[in-house]
Amino acid sequence: MPRRKNSYPSLRFRLDGWVEMKADKVALNEREQKFVDWYLANRDERKAATIAKGMITAILNGEMGQQFAQAVEHGNTEEAVEALQDLMSVFAQ
Repeated sequence: MPRRKNSYPSLRFRLDGWVEMKADKVALNEREQKFVDWYLANRDERKAATIAKGMITAILNGEMGQQFAQAVEHGNTEEAVEALQDLMSVFAQ
């Protein structure tokens, strides 16, 4: 007996972007190098997309700070970075 078709199929998402590199596996700046290292460590096990989806979901649900969630929703990168730095400073104390 064939399997029943899912009436609500999964939605595939893709995030496409570029990181400027100055050498093989070396990003142009130290801030993005952390992302490159994380991505390279997780892409082979196919965990990068799952982790990124979880992080974006947490951000948009205000679980990483309401100010950061609002900045991301509005597409204000500068405000989002400032809010994330404020959030990170709380954990550094």
